[in-house]
Amino acid sequence: MLVAGVGVMVCRIAAFAALVMAIADAIGRCAIDVRTGGIRPRRLLLQLLLCGIPVLSCAPWADSRAATVQLYGVVDTFMMHGRNGGTGTVRMGSGGVSDSFWGIRTVEDLGNGVRVSFRLEGDVDTTNGRQLHPTSTYNREANIAVSSDAWGTLRLGRQYPAALPVSVDPFFFVQRFSPVAFFPQLVTDLGAGIAPLPQRIDNAISYQTPSMDGVVIYAVYAPRYSGNVGTGEISRNSDKFVNGYAGIQTNYSRGPWSLGASYGAIRPANPVGRNKVPLDSSRTDVIAISAAHTTGALQTSIGYGRISSNVPGTYGAQMMSVGSLLLQGPHVFRALLLYRTINGRSDRTFGGVLGYDYQLSKRVSVYTRMAGFLNSSGSAFGIAANVPREMGATTTTLAFGISQRF
Repeated sequence: MLVAGVGVMVCRIAAFAALVMAIADAIGRCAIDVRTGGIRPRRLLLQLLLCGIPVLSCAPWADSRAATVQLYGVVDTFMMHGRNGGTGTVRMGSGGVSDSFWGIRTVEDLGNGVRVSFRLEGDVDTTNGRQLHPTSTYNREANIAVSSDAWGTLRLGRQYPAALPVSVDPFFFVQRFSPVAFFPQLVTDLGAGIAPLPQRIDNAISYQTPSMDGVVIYAVYAPRYSGNVGTGEISRNSDKFVNGYAGIQTNYSRGPWSLGASYGAIRPANPVGRNKVPLDSSRTDVIAISAAHTTGALQTSIGYGRISSNVPGTYGAQMMSVGSLLLQGPHVFRALLLYRTINGRSDRTFGGVLGYDYQLSKRVSVYTRMAGFLNSSGSAFGIAANVPREMGATTTTLAFGISQRF
């Protein structure tokens, strides 16, 4: 026992000494690079990660508690009637009140308020059993995280971009019936070269602070990924690597108020402008702010969003929304109005969505959605369940569905 205890102590002392020496060496190298005009922060980060491994292996929380693994998900299917201009369709869809997906997650408590967790999530189209986005098996999330009550959460892998808190949207950013979620992704009427906001970010590193008197800051950066985000998802078929995405968001929640602000910069691979002329460099900026107030069972919210690009010949768009969510026992009432304008043109969209959910149990609900959008002659906007195929089309949607969580 004495020998083992001495061995553990020597291991920790040696690891700590190695950490101090590596940090000093890394800072010295970085300082040399600064003097020579060539800062290399990636070298500093790599050295800190490498020297941190032996420290973690000898850390006092090495004897951790057993990890818990959980299988979870949602199965959600609806029937809808949609009209786009003069054309009407009836079809089945997947993911109305929530996206249909399944996932695996685990959390291991290392002690001293430190936890390690991973999450793997993949979507499902319940109308045919296939994936909605068959780019990968775990196309929703695939990441690992280290979190601490004291310093926050560091996460690596496929994850969410910077966005507003769900309190701004009574439809909780569910793609099929949330115009707020679809605003930064439907950009077909803004010109070639502007990139939609990806639903998830590949090869991303993020950091989220713990709550600081109600303030939480989240930053995410994808240093390199390949592909074209024009479809809303990243393709793996491109050989050109670019700085893909950087975003930051700040949320404040205290008492009845919830405030949010976010900024994201998208740098797509192989961007093209007018007449499909390749562009050497382009960037699309997405800015959003929101405020929500809760009084008893009623939550009201307002939101503002803007998307624009530095590509010549493109147009920016702005969105203003007002939403309301009311909970009455098993009844959930939702409503949202949206007004969208295109900068530099007189084109605009006005519309909204109404929703009603009835909770049959804690995990099962039935729901209905009604939506309508009026587009001017140069605008094409609608919810994902009924995307306009032509400029100036008026769209309406009526849907009924059932959702079960597990």
